[in-house]
Amino acid sequence: MDRAESFVRTRAPAWTAFEKELAGVRAAGSVPADRIVAFARAYRDAAADLSAARAMGCGAEVSLRLNRLVSEAHGAVYRRRARPSTERRRGAAARMLVALPRAFADHPGTALLGLAFFLGSALLAGLYVAGDERRVHEVFPTLENVIHPGDGKPGEKLNVMPATLTSFYIVNNSFVAMNFLAHGILLGLGTTWFLLVNGSVLGALAAHFAHQGALHRFWPQILPHGVTEMLAMMTGAQAGFLLAKAFWRPGEYSRVDALALRGREAGVLALATVCLMVWSGFVESYLTRSTADDGVRNLFAAVAAVGVAAWFALALRAKREPGEGDGVRAGART
Repeated sequence: MDRAESFVRTRAPAWTAFEKELAGVRAAGSVPADRIVAFARAYRDAAADLSAARAMGCGAEVSLRLNRLVSEAHGAVYRRRARPSTERRRGAAARMLVALPRAFADHPGTALLGLAFFLGSALLAGLYVAGDERRVHEVFPTLENVIHPGDGKPGEKLNVMPATLTSFYIVNNSFVAMNFLAHGILLGLGTTWFLLVNGSVLGALAAHFAHQGALHRFWPQILPHGVTEMLAMMTGAQAGFLLAKAFWRPGEYSRVDALALRGREAGVLALATVCLMVWSGFVESYLTRSTADDGVRNLFAAVAAVGVAAWFALALRAKREPGEGDGVRAGART
């Protein structure tokens, strides 16, 4: 009897026993807790036997049998137990709800940077227009196509159907939000530009309304949808800055690897941005641009702000699942 035959004869009983154990694992869906160590050893031995069988030329039949054993054992050890589709959807939704607040908490620098650019440009543009009301057209040439100090009075009839406005706002807002993310590839310069432009528009319009003695009319036309819309802009901007950071400060990683790490986070933020913009579009068309009283609009804006604050507070207090955020924290080392 040659060496290969002796090897197969000696090891075959162990392979048969391991095949039976794998059948039980498939039926149960997981390795029993009291068998984890023994199963791991049998898996290791099967992998070693596969390598030895190939080296000794034990034949294709033996190699296929061992390869199947090792593959199935690997799946049993490393796969996650499949959950019903409804449970998976609920799990994905739950992760989505906590991902955005935690991204802000894990990367406060990028969040504060975006907020500083936006509010800083709003303040400067407001001061610029406050010096001369006519300057509002320099900052915002298309002013005639948007809100005016006399707009939105209770009882005023809309000329456009809310459904049409909703479609326009959702498409337009999502396009703007995606620009924040996509221009992060340009080393963050494009993201910064979009923040400055949008902040300047807000500041210029506020100063324009103040000149007309109608600042109290401005916020009801901005805040009901603006609470979530500005959060969406900050979210998209943070995603863009995370991509830019992968280029500027890859740390111990190559730029490609750093971009992959940041890209996972940016992708979640991008999805959150779109969801927020869709919601803002509905609010803007059905409430902000409606004939609702200013008190109703202001109340809705206050409730939205409290809701966002509560959402962030609860999400940040929620316990992280094992392994959750490891990629984020690994990227944070850069």
